[in-house]
Amino acid sequence: LKGMHTFSPTIKEDISFTQDTDLNSEYIYLNPMLFQHIDKNPFTQEERKLPVEFPHTQSFRLSASITIPENYVVDELPQSENIILNETQDASWKYYINHKDNTINMNYTFQLNKMMFGGNEYSQLKDLWAAIVRKNSEMIVLKKKAQ
Repeated sequence: LKGMHTFSPTIKEDISFTQDTDLNSEYIYLNPMLFQHIDKNPFTQEERKLPVEFPHTQSFRLSASITIPENYVVDELPQSENIILNETQDASWKYYINHKDNTINMNYTFQLNKMMFGGNEYSQLKDLWAAIVRKNSEMIVLKKKAQ
């Protein structure tokens, strides 16, 4: 944990762990979003006239490196995706995932750069959150190699 005890707007946390799984199964399903950032879309109204106000700007970043177990190969991998809200980049979200050799790397970045969005921007916010929720629930599928 870095930056927690100093006056810093950024806190960095590095975590390394191993997760046991049933390796006798033909498939392994795993979500690369080890820590869900956004798992529900709060923007459920069809339209909105009043502005949407956030308490503060925010930045969230998650990087994960996943080692594929021996005797398994990648069967399905979520696609990378990138959304930028308007030319002034009031909000942006980037989800990059790639696979090389026996490692899957994922980088996820969310930026909220303004606190007040007008009613005319509501549908963009709603669509952004919907895309994030959908992507955050996608799984990596690993398949056991043929013997």
